[in-house]
Amino acid sequence: MEFEPVLEPWGNRDSWLQMKLSLEMSVKSQGMRLDAARKVSHQIARKIHSINGVLDTLCQSTCNNCSDICCGKATLWYDFTDI
Repeated sequence: MEFEPVLEPWGNRDSWLQMKLSLEMSVKSQGMRLDAARKVSHQIARKIHSINGVLDTLCQSTCNNCSDICCGKATLWYDFTDI
């Protein structure tokens, strides 16, 4: 399944696709030199995913009567420098 981004930080789909292509080319050009970074990023992703259930349960017990749930509207954007 292809990730479809919310485009606010990029402005439009063309800018997003250009950034994505540029990043993919940069990563591919590094070859095996990024293997350690890839391994760490996969570990981080797994750890973040592993706490989703706990966070959902916490949110349900803490925010069950809230009509303006902050975590539902919170956003975090990375620009190209961050990525």
